[in-house]
Amino acid sequence: MEDENNLICSPTSELDFEVGFANGNNPEYSDKPQGKGPIVQYQSVQSRPLITRDCLFDERTGDCERVVTPQGPLEVYYSGLQPGSSSPTIITFHDIGLDYLSNFKSFFSSPAMSSIEGKFRVLHVTAPGMKPNSPDLPEDFQYPSMEALSESVEYICHHYGVSTFVGLGVGLGANVLVRLAFRRPKLVEGLILLNSTVSTASWVEWAYHKKNLKSLLKKSLKFPESVSEYLVWYHLGTLGGDRCIDSMSLASIYRQHFGTQVNQNNLSLLIQAYVTRTEVKLARDLASNGKTMYGACRTLKMPVINMVGDQSPHVDATVTFNGKLDPARCTWMKIQDAGMVLEEQPLKAAEAIRLFLQGLGYTLRTARSKSLCQPSVNALTSGVDDLRIGDSQNLNLF
Repeated sequence: MEDENNLICSPTSELDFEVGFANGNNPEYSDKPQGKGPIVQYQSVQSRPLITRDCLFDERTGDCERVVTPQGPLEVYYSGLQPGSSSPTIITFHDIGLDYLSNFKSFFSSPAMSSIEGKFRVLHVTAPGMKPNSPDLPEDFQYPSMEALSESVEYICHHYGVSTFVGLGVGLGANVLVRLAFRRPKLVEGLILLNSTVSTASWVEWAYHKKNLKSLLKKSLKFPESVSEYLVWYHLGTLGGDRCIDSMSLASIYRQHFGTQVNQNNLSLLIQAYVTRTEVKLARDLASNGKTMYGACRTLKMPVINMVGDQSPHVDATVTFNGKLDPARCTWMKIQDAGMVLEEQPLKAAEAIRLFLQGLGYTLRTARSKSLCQPSVNALTSGVDDLRIGDSQNLNLF
């Protein structure tokens, strides 16, 4: 059934997930990161991507401000509560080839996120030149590195008077927010990361991006098909096989986005900055008894939820990243039947984010969807009041 945001939802069953530990005996978790931190893996439920919508190509982008930082101009879109309020803040940063509209808008527009947007002001940061239909950046423009982009996000916090925030980043955006959190731990209250990596580019990744850069620098009128197919694989993983038709449709939507909305020259600059990224030098400081050493400062000090889809090509990168975090402060989550989690499994992602925010101390009211797709769920939740902060602890997520 289609709602006001041109979204189509399908019947869903009650969310079902399991919680385990990396040192357990369950063979299902034998390939998970080592340590004592909690690991969450959602089991398969019928939750399909929101594929038939025009969010990627909607010219009504909402409230937007161009913020000129020392590292270059950034587009900042805001939703939820308006900037200037004293409400808590979420800052998002997108992945390669995407922007706020194509990476986050449909997810934040879904009913599952309404309770969060009603309590937070959300600032969506778009990298230089990645706004839809953006013109070429000046020839003398020095594209910022990943570290410089993290400094730009810090500048935006000062611009809007943000004292602390919760970061939500995907891929490249996750790398940027991790750098900021490592450098300014008191500024970042918590991190929600998807497809995150903190290592330098591997030889295989470097070779792929060099090929992509060569195609993009030809500046042909048509967006290079090889680059489009690589980006589809980068975001969604390998298609075909057991992947449902919804994933195929989602891939078609993003091919159209890359071919009509993305500036080739600006994308080449962003890819060049990402492939030459430096390593974020995180490390666990654990004593022989497995506990964090007193005064440890080589890892992130705030809670982190580290999510990835089981179809994503970035699973190994998230495992490596998880191994460098304090196991008492991180949660690694592998979501089934998804490569692009926010699009293919929005209900699971929204539930995980809601519980994570509750673990940080925020009390959120359960969303009461009016959709006819979930009458049984609505009937069960119609009398639920504000959820207790302790609910997430009962699920052993933190």
